[in-house]
Amino acid sequence: MAYNLSHIASRGSNKLPESDHIMQLSSCTGIISSGKNEAPVAFTLECGVDGELTFNFSEILSIKRTGWLYDYLNQNQRYSKNVSLKARDSATALDISTDALICGLGIHSKGSKTVFNIDDAKCGMLQTIGKPRQKDGWYAWYQIQGLQGLRNIQMESALGLIDVSGSMDVKDHSLISGHITIKRTKRFNGNFDQWIKQCDEQARRILDIFSLAHGNYHRWTMGQYGNKRQTITRYYGKQKSDRRIFAVFHPLNPEPTLKLCLERYTEEISTQTGFSIAIKWLLEPQHYTDITYLSLFCALEHLIDRFADKHISPLLEKHQKKVVKKELERTIKTLDNSILTRDIRKHLIKNLEGVFRLSLNDKLDMLCKHYRVSWDGIHDAAKLINIRNRIVHGGCFSREEDESDHLYDYVAHLRELLVRILLGILDYEGKYFSYLDGQRHVTLPRASGV
Repeated sequence: MAYNLSHIASRGSNKLPESDHIMQLSSCTGIISSGKNEAPVAFTLECGVDGELTFNFSEILSIKRTGWLYDYLNQNQRYSKNVSLKARDSATALDISTDALICGLGIHSKGSKTVFNIDDAKCGMLQTIGKPRQKDGWYAWYQIQGLQGLRNIQMESALGLIDVSGSMDVKDHSLISGHITIKRTKRFNGNFDQWIKQCDEQARRILDIFSLAHGNYHRWTMGQYGNKRQTITRYYGKQKSDRRIFAVFHPLNPEPTLKLCLERYTEEISTQTGFSIAIKWLLEPQHYTDITYLSLFCALEHLIDRFADKHISPLLEKHQKKVVKKELERTIKTLDNSILTRDIRKHLIKNLEGVFRLSLNDKLDMLCKHYRVSWDGIHDAAKLINIRNRIVHGGCFSREEDESDHLYDYVAHLRELLVRILLGILDYEGKYFSYLDGQRHVTLPRASGV
């Protein structure tokens, strides 16, 4: 299915997108520039269902001072120079500005056209502003690649009516397969810019929980916002999701997932607990088991770090620490050389600061108690941390080839612990998919309160 997100084009041509595009602006006129050099051009801006954005330059409108541009076109390579493109046509209220966003462009010929493919990693965001697409109401519409679901679902929120839809059978996760739509209700009292900002935050939170539920990482490729005065389209580059692994909830039943997000997952939880970043580390695909384990541990340590900032106090107050440290230094210095050599005494005094820090194991224990995370069936924390240290400091889990298979077991236990922590942060009570000893649909175990 194709979507005409922009419904605007320069020079009076309003070409509807082909079936393989979700946005297409045809017959635009603009300026391409690099430094002090610039040349007027005619171009088409297209975004395909795979999230790829291209500028097709079909005509150079002036041959004056364009030698530098032809030099660009004759070279088939990527550029590190800053290149900017602006489309100017006040009659259609169209404004495309990519200044300082397009830093590297791949240029190649495509028939009679020259195609500029934006390097997504360097694009950042491209925005178009045009005429309103509908007469009344505020709306936000987000296009998502690889989103699965049996049917569309709708729920009310403080921002408005939220509609989430995915495709039942997703064979190619690089293609647009779902969307999130938010339509404002009268309960929201802020201005349009505030509403857009909160819609972006809400869409990210929804995709965080759907990512956890489905077992593959989702972000939106393109968003469109509209009111009575204007339509804004924002492009963030391809956001391809990978094949599903270790789904926590059933992907074809999205209603409980959306309900959990709207009722339990606030912006404060997202940012202050480290939940959103932990989701990305949890679902980051890796080619090697050792790296998979480290990615999972990055998620765990991020959650611990955020938890410690908010909930864990220093072992000693500053004045206490100063007195104790001074006494320890005095005791070490008085020890005889037959017990400690001079070099060892200097080393101990230099590293006394570590005495006053909680260990990773201690902080993990505090986090799990706070969120009532059960360790039933999971290896103890010391084992999990030891494996982490072996990979980080030794470069691999084991030098013995026949022992390397055991790492899969530790990966499964660490992933299970992460899922239980994330669901504990949401104070979830109910069933989920556990992958200890094979896939099982079980009730989430919870520890007793602190």
